[in-house]
Amino acid sequence: NAPYKIYCLSLQKGVRSPFKPDDELSRTPESDKAPASKEKKAVSVQIDLEGIQRRIREVPVGPGNYSGLQVNDKALFWTEYGLGYGSPAALKAVKIGNEDIKAETVLEGVRRFELTKDGKKILAQRGSDYFVFDAAARKMSDLGKSKVNLSNLSFSLDIKEDFKQLFIDAWRMERDYFWDPSMHGLDWNAMLDKYLPLVDRVTTRRELNDLIGELMGELSALHVSVRGGDLRRGRDPVQVASLGARLERDEAAGGFRIDYIYLSDPDYPNELSPLADPDLDISEGDVIVSINGQETLSVRHPNALLRNQAGQQVLISLKTGKDGKERRVVVIPIRSDSGLRYSDWEYTRRLKVEEDAAGDIGYVHLR
Repeated sequence: NAPYKIYCLSLQKGVRSPFKPDDELSRTPESDKAPASKEKKAVSVQIDLEGIQRRIREVPVGPGNYSGLQVNDKALFWTEYGLGYGSPAALKAVKIGNEDIKAETVLEGVRRFELTKDGKKILAQRGSDYFVFDAAARKMSDLGKSKVNLSNLSFSLDIKEDFKQLFIDAWRMERDYFWDPSMHGLDWNAMLDKYLPLVDRVTTRRELNDLIGELMGELSALHVSVRGGDLRRGRDPVQVASLGARLERDEAAGGFRIDYIYLSDPDYPNELSPLADPDLDISEGDVIVSINGQETLSVRHPNALLRNQAGQQVLISLKTGKDGKERRVVVIPIRSDSGLRYSDWEYTRRLKVEEDAAGDIGYVHLR
């Protein structure tokens, strides 16, 4: 639960840890306690390698879930996280010295921080706000005066050039860091020449992600994916639910025919398609006539009638393929069928292996 400790290392023999208490034989020189001279001097670092592994000393602040240790001439600074994943962090500091050694909480709720080059100031981010204040081992009391005003920050951006740079950067990252120097036998420069002209036709970041995905697909490698970015989202996002099946419009039958109900492993009943619920007795070939009282033929696809209906009870009228009689059932749609479609593909591949191999071949799938 508290996996990290902080240590200091003496680079030269005979140098005491600044945190070690004074005793009758060894005391911290007054010159070391006095304020540092403002006169700039050339820095010469000399390291005595002999016995260096024995000159490490623990900084007496106790263990914790620490990250991002930084230091200036007055104190050590680091981020301490809570025990749970995603827990808020705190900017901590301890003054360099051997009197009243105590870790101080400088600022709560910090996402990240950074010391300025001269070590005199700290830039800290809390939420979406930034603060600049003196780098000292004491609690921040007045954040209002330290907040960076970004309200008037703006800059012009050529979207086409930005998209082109993002695409080339993605290509370059694979060139430099892909595990196989031969790029799985691909002429990676030729791949850039092939796909880069298509960037001029991209109009949104989502389209750019699709194009980068096409480029990465040329590598035929697992764990190479594209996601995220500055995607535009509406203020009123609408989540379209799914019935977990392929539906085909059938004007003559008066609705949408259930062409295929996605399958899943029976060992995981919580992954069942909504239409595969055995209590509903729904079969492929049945026709969905209406959803929540609205005729399905009145829209281009029944999903238009499932807006924000994930996890909700939905009344469906359908005609059975057996006798054509109309009946009503209550179905609870799922948020997305992407995982269900994947499970269907996996499960049906397994069944085919079992059938074709007559039990002589096992099927192992890495999802």
